Amino acid sequence: MTELETIWRNKTDEQVIVAASNLQDYHPPAQAVIRAEFARRKGETQTLGRGSPPQMSVAEELGLASRGRRLLGQILDAIIAMMPAFVFIAAVENPDMESIEGNLWFSIFVVYMLLYLLLSDGLPGGQSLGKKVLHMRVVDRKTRKPCSVWKSLIRNISLIFLGMFDWIFIFGHLQRRLGDILAGTIVVDTRK
Repeated sequence: MTELETIWRNKTDEQVIVAASNLQDYHPPAQAVIRAEFARRKGETQTLGRGSPPQMSVAEELGLASRGRRLLGQILDAIIAMMPAFVFIAAVENPDMESIEGNLWFSIFVVYMLLYLLLSDGLPGGQSLGKKVLHMRVVDRKTRKPCSVWKSLIRNISLIFLGMFDWIFIFGHLQRRLGDILAGTIVVDTRK
């Protein structure tokens, strides 16, 4: 057994699965070892007399959150981001948005909304409030550590500037938006 094979034999299943789904990040000899280790571990999951386990997609093996739940999480977070403005408008009978006070409140709401939308995935555990409700978390693609505030900013700024175009990328096998690709993150299901 080579040193490289020993290193990959000692990795966790999760590390091998992540590496196998990102082979392009490794040089060719490591790719071969990772493929072999991934295949060996899949072979070990077979049970006697039952044949091989059902094939899982990369998304299932990584425990990724579904596209539908992610979209619902985005909608919930947008509602949470706009909630203070809705409350203010409902509480004040006739808000005068042309006064200095009205402009100040409007500015505060816009700043809060932008900060929440950009940085909320960096809240504890890599969970915005919408993701927490829907049992999802944003994690680093390689280390699986929760999303940092900096990575949250990187992954969400593309959504603000590119809108729905950013979501086109989610239809790839790793279900990652352009923002996820730029920040090196994935969104996982915390129920698994």
